[in-house]
Amino acid sequence: MTSNEQRESESLPFSAPCKMLPVNAPISWTKLAWQDLRQAPAQSRSYVPILVLCSYLIVYLAITSANLVVSLALMSGFIFLGPVPAMACHDISLQLQKGQTSRVGHSMRESLRRIGNEMVFAVMLLIVFLVWTRAASMPHVFFPALARPGLA
Repeated sequence: MTSNEQRESESLPFSAPCKMLPVNAPISWTKLAWQDLRQAPAQSRSYVPILVLCSYLIVYLAITSANLVVSLALMSGFIFLGPVPAMACHDISLQLQKGQTSRVGHSMRESLRRIGNEMVFAVMLLIVFLVWTRAASMPHVFFPALARPGLA
């Protein structure tokens, strides 16, 4: 780092150190993900039906309850559960990177071992979701559905 860059970074507010990534980095990550999927297809695909079934169950319960509060509670619960399969798939990739045979049981144990960190992340997502929900309801405050706007 040159002295000019150092002075510039000292004058900025706190920020986490960042690594410069090439523009095509997401493409290379996708290629690596496809390689992992080809190396461990059964393990990688085992989590997709779980997420699909959870999604269908949430939609079914939200439709049958016809209650906004219940629907929001179900969606926020899904925010808590959604990252578990993602962490398990990450562990499958990690096992393949280490040259090990990937196993579903190992990836589930590892994802459950990190459940505390996941819950912190899920709470942050829940807060963002609740703020988003409140912001989305604001047009109804200013423009009620049953109001009869008029000039007089």
